[in-house]
Amino acid sequence: MEEPERIIFLIKFGKKRYLESLLNKGELYFQSIKAFNQIEKSNKEQGDENEGAIFIENFKNIKLTLNHPKHGEFKFKSVPDALTKLTQFNHNYLTCSFYAITDKDFENSNIFEVDEKMSSFGGYGLIISNPKFFVESVINYAEKENLSLQANKVTYLDLDKEGRIELNPFIKKKDHSYQKEYRMVIKNSLQDSKILYSDKLGDFGKIIPIPKDKKLPFKIEQ
Repeated sequence: MEEPERIIFLIKFGKKRYLESLLNKGELYFQSIKAFNQIEKSNKEQGDENEGAIFIENFKNIKLTLNHPKHGEFKFKSVPDALTKLTQFNHNYLTCSFYAITDKDFENSNIFEVDEKMSSFGGYGLIISNPKFFVESVINYAEKENLSLQANKVTYLDLDKEGRIELNPFIKKKDHSYQKEYRMVIKNSLQDSKILYSDKLGDFGKIIPIPKDKKLPFKIEQ
């Protein structure tokens, strides 16, 4: 049986003032997934037209008939051999995301590089060196507030293939796989945002500037 992937570090990318609030006060900002639908055109790295989808159905060669009360029947065909996409949404959760560096990232080399596109996520990174402590702390606070919270790594799939694809908050399109996302989700919420708390990170957290459009290398030293 294959050994489970172990997270070594979590990185929260963002603006410095928000990362300082998380580091020093334990403030963790959760956002409505509708925002990611809306910024798709202006920010293709953070935006995602599929956020909140519970399934996608990709059809090919669709024929439609319209019966107009005055002008009679009209027939329409989709573009030949092009997929027509139907998406069913359910925007009932809030989300907060991290970048996960795991033991598998160092299987073939002692150096791992974070993709340079991550520099567009706010200019700074909060490196969390004890992910287990942090995640368990957030879960404990959520339980105290009677919130339904789930946390897991995201799986990246081809969402452009023909047919029906079932989705959930932990499945995203392959184009975003470089984000290596570890996601926390507050379920059954229609709020626009919420601040949840964790224990203060202390020595388990460090904020660093992220070089613009350059890879960020991590090296394991034996």
